[in-house]
Amino acid sequence: MYHNIEKLVRSCYTLVIQEERYGDGILIGLDYQRNGTVLFDLIDTATSPGDSEAMRALFAIEDLSKECPEFLYARENTLEEGLKHLEKRAEKWNFLDEINQNIILEKLDKAFNNTDIC
Repeated sequence: MYHNIEKLVRSCYTLVIQEERYGDGILIGLDYQRNGTVLFDLIDTATSPGDSEAMRALFAIEDLSKECPEFLYARENTLEEGLKHLEKRAEKWNFLDEINQNIILEKLDKAFNNTDIC
């Protein structure tokens, strides 16, 4: 059912799942291990106490998610919805060449660095 997510997890991605702190949803993503733990750190910050820092991290993730439909992140009401959404993004990600994947990872790094949480 989640073939594309499984493929990425088996290659070198880490599945990140956190309960949304300032809402009822779930934040879920696939963090590229060779890129450090950038997405994990952003999701962790977005779900931690500390209003302004958490909101900056959440906005950074959400903005990148809107800009790049292949970005390996979803924010949904339930885990099932989140996994389904992430599976669709993972399918798109798997069709990208390495250059375009790296462009998105660079945007993720930039978003992380702009949040002042690094």
